[in-house]
Amino acid sequence: DRYRYKDWSQMMGYFHGLSAKYPGLIELYVAEEMYPHMRQGTGSWADCRGKPCYIMLVRMTNESSLKPSRPELFFSGALHGNERLGPATVAEMAGFLLENYAKDQEVRWLLDTRSIWLAPTTNPYGYAHNTREEQRMDPNRDFPYLQRPEMCMRTMTARAVNELYRERQFRMMVTFHGGMRILS
Repeated sequence: DRYRYKDWSQMMGYFHGLSAKYPGLIELYVAEEMYPHMRQGTGSWADCRGKPCYIMLVRMTNESSLKPSRPELFFSGALHGNERLGPATVAEMAGFLLENYAKDQEVRWLLDTRSIWLAPTTNPYGYAHNTREEQRMDPNRDFPYLQRPEMCMRTMTARAVNELYRERQFRMMVTFHGGMRILS
């Protein structure tokens, strides 16, 4: 059913399906593979309902015309795992842009002139377990703002976002925070 929230496995499957259907417009990455230094130890860092957790990063753009100077945008869903609206919004936006690329000139212009980065479930552990935290820590409180250095970057969620921000020069960033009653 299109209007039901996807669980973590369904969300990952949805993006793999988009990647197979629109290969010149979407690329999927695993943050832990892009930034192997952010991992501590080997093996899976958490369990997402029987599967190893990983942080999927998605880039949507017309790869045939990609230039290093192309402006980049970032949309993040589920920094807090129990906020279901962000991942649903990010997934619907991705589907809309890819499905309408060939028939809508404004959508085509957007993907021809921008790189749109997505983190559909920024906190996969929290999303899979429907909890705000990653391993008992709020990832939104794990960034170096008003924190002692040793109290930062303890979650894989914060590390992945930090590495992506350090590597890219985003012109615009949107992180969705929303429960069942409000989206902010």
